[in-house]
Amino acid sequence: ESSTHCRYKPASQSPQHSGLRALIRTDWTGLAIWAPLGQPLSSVGEPARMEMTGQKKLLIIDTDPGVDDAMAILAAFNSPAVEIVGLTTLFGNVRTPQATSNALVLRELAGREDVPVAQGSMAGLNGLVKQRVADFVHGRDGFGNLAEARSPKGVAESMAAAAFLVELCARMPGRITVLALAPLTNIALAMQMDPHFATNMAELVVLGGAFFTNGNVNPAAEANIFGDPEAADLVFGGGANVRVVGLDVTHHVQISGKQLAALDSTGRFGSFLHQISRFYLQYHIDSYSMDAIYVHDPTAMAAVLAPELFNWEEGQVRVVSEGFARGLTILDRNLKAWNAPNAWTERPKVKVATAVQSEKVAALMYRLMAADGPPTAAPTSHGAAPAAVVAPTTNGGGPQLER
Repeated sequence: ESSTHCRYKPASQSPQHSGLRALIRTDWTGLAIWAPLGQPLSSVGEPARMEMTGQKKLLIIDTDPGVDDAMAILAAFNSPAVEIVGLTTLFGNVRTPQATSNALVLRELAGREDVPVAQGSMAGLNGLVKQRVADFVHGRDGFGNLAEARSPKGVAESMAAAAFLVELCARMPGRITVLALAPLTNIALAMQMDPHFATNMAELVVLGGAFFTNGNVNPAAEANIFGDPEAADLVFGGGANVRVVGLDVTHHVQISGKQLAALDSTGRFGSFLHQISRFYLQYHIDSYSMDAIYVHDPTAMAAVLAPELFNWEEGQVRVVSEGFARGLTILDRNLKAWNAPNAWTERPKVKVATAVQSEKVAALMYRLMAADGPPTAAPTSHGAAPAAVVAPTTNGGGPQLER
């Protein structure tokens, strides 16, 4: 095993283990130590294992896999720039138990059974169980209704996703980036659980929202925000270092049907990704006469890897939680000094993506999806050909699709 990986020590090797995996923690010295989850580091004594680690960005992905979730996650496993230290699951493209099963399949496909998977909430922040899932986009199983049923060998952690997020970020404050590819329920629950969680994250990158374009659930709302608008409003006001990647940019990043077919003979994940993308591609063809797919989740992953490929605008964000505009994201662009306080003025600012170098993002993510595994050195993130920044058009740059 490469010493540049931040790995997990098997629980059976820890006499003080509390029933969960033992976390490898990288501290400021560059050494990794492990301690049982659920115990303070001070209780462990001398490190049971130490190893040198590289400068990889530590990453937890909160996900509802999902065809394009799978693309983003497997690309991340192929990236030399990030180390996935956990997957947390939630409803969205599929219901939560199916999301957990799919996350387990993805880690096994990557040969990374050491990466913990923690199952998240079955209901939104308002306590209502999720009813709507995007099975007409991703298939009943989230993987395009593959003829070959895939059942994971492993199981999820006993710790719930919100507690898992709180625990890991508390152990490594300022070190872990969280990429939220699902509704923001788990993130909101973690913020409610621990007032320091928001600032313990190094960064929170959110896939969600439609700020200057129509949504993809209805004209007002994008799917992830619509999935739990109360959670989204809480998270955007929670004081974390937030980047939001919405339909304003993801509708400019596409992979063609020809490129998807070419994956079949490339890389360690290519055949799987081609198979699961057929249903997703057919949805685009049938509904929008478009021989290409929007790659929402890989675009958000690109914002983790190469935020310089996006234009960002800072401002306060509120989310409508009632009525026909439920799920609408509204950004105060700070274009004027308000005469009186309003629902935005006391909120922390977040960064919202407003434009993207679409060709470079698509090239970066396709290259990672098609790779044989992480190279020894980080590739350039900008692709071979220069690409102009694509600003959103008034109609959102293309058909409005469901995630």
